[in-house]
Amino acid sequence: MARPKEFERESALASAKKVFWRQGYNGTTTDDLRLAMGIGRQSFYDTFKSKREVFLEVLDRYNSDRGARLSGIVQNHESALKVIEAVLTDVSEEDAETRALG
Repeated sequence: MARPKEFERESALASAKKVFWRQGYNGTTTDDLRLAMGIGRQSFYDTFKSKREVFLEVLDRYNSDRGARLSGIVQNHESALKVIEAVLTDVSEEDAETRALG
């Protein structure tokens, strides 16, 4: 019988995102990821398979979150001009560190 996972997937992926932002894909090793995620080697490979799979999952979540935010902006404004204004305002209100990373 397999042991249950002893880590929270979303939290682990949030940690992985920070590592990728800080070091880039090529500069990140699987050990960097698993240590930041707080999981063991076997759990990492059993759950995520590879660095590439973690990256794709992190990227998918990032794009989904950003897309949902932008979709909400579009839905809350009637004119294209107001949408553009709201999107630019939203981007300008991000802190500089986050904007530089993403």
